[in-house]
Amino acid sequence: ISSLPTDQVHALYSVRKLNVDQACYWNENGEPVTRPGSSLGSEDLVYSLISNLVRSSSGALLDHPSLSELKNNKIRNYVLIDDSIGSGDRVAGFINAMLHHPTFLSWWSFGWIKIHVLSFARTREAEAKIIAEIRGSDHGKRKFRKSDKLEFTSEMVYERNWHEAR
Repeated sequence: ISSLPTDQVHALYSVRKLNVDQACYWNENGEPVTRPGSSLGSEDLVYSLISNLVRSSSGALLDHPSLSELKNNKIRNYVLIDDSIGSGDRVAGFINAMLHHPTFLSWWSFGWIKIHVLSFARTREAEAKIIAEIRGSDHGKRKFRKSDKLEFTSEMVYERNWHEAR
């Protein structure tokens, strides 16, 4: 979080696997879909971290804001937080679920938003897989390439087969 620009407001989201029947992260009112009441393992730790960060941020960080909050505050920076990224499937699926809503997709297409993927650890291969699997084009002639709209920050980046580092 300390690497993010402090002169801008950031929306924080905990990356999670959505239900199979849930194509969009936002409900019909533009609110993030509700989490199940049961424990979700390490995701609960990330939710707690986000809550503490937001409380100490003096309004610079928002906790899972709705589309209307994002629009009203003209939020352009989104931070997706996960504890560990292995294959990248969960993060790619989460981003695609966010992009499934036409409003969010249009902001993405216009290049109005930047997504920061923050994790403690991730495989080196995950970044390329996430970029390849999310919606949009990464062609060099595009005005807003999807790889330019994503930024990855991890304390530990390792090769998938590098067992000692894990």
